[in-house]
Amino acid sequence: MILISVNYNRPDFLEVQIPLMLKNLAPDGIHIVNTGDSANGCKEIAERYDCRYTALTTGTKDFSQSHALALNLAYSFNRQNAGVIGILDHDCFPIKEVNIPQLIKGHDFYASNQVRDGKVYPNPCCMFMRSNIVVDFMPCDGMDTAGQLHEVYRNVKQMTVEFMPLYEMYDGAFLHIVKGSNWVNTEENETRVKKAFDKVKNFL
Repeated sequence: MILISVNYNRPDFLEVQIPLMLKNLAPDGIHIVNTGDSANGCKEIAERYDCRYTALTTGTKDFSQSHALALNLAYSFNRQNAGVIGILDHDCFPIKEVNIPQLIKGHDFYASNQVRDGKVYPNPCCMFMRSNIVVDFMPCDGMDTAGQLHEVYRNVKQMTVEFMPLYEMYDGAFLHIVKGSNWVNTEENETRVKKAFDKVKNFL
């Protein structure tokens, strides 16, 4: 299994996310794609943990498109080298040990659903999939990142999602801070993100 995380200039998140991925998911490899300035320390953190690192300038300010372009790049790099590909947002942290190969056994996807106009596609903030599936993570028809996967999104082991005041929990094992990318610059959101991140650090 290879894990992919798209980082948005949050080296502080990366410093915590990589050790938690190694500790709780036991991947064969990790690929970090940074869509911002590679001089902010993310590259050095990734290299310290022997992770593949790519700095990507997407040429678009559309969040869903830049996210999708980064995922397409990383997926194409890694799909030939792993039976399973896992994707975690930079603000999604595995806080408990999970045997992904066992969980996904007999399924093509392990993910939670998003629905738009009757079309169902995976939530790309926390998902795992068989690497033999040809995919395009671009948005389409009003759906955001991974919208185009609605055409191949079948045979899914469903994740449960629990919504908390500070964060979301996926199957009780993945803590997603939500909007942790500094693109909601309000004092209220920054306070919430800090409190949630402080909780995550307790799981190191």
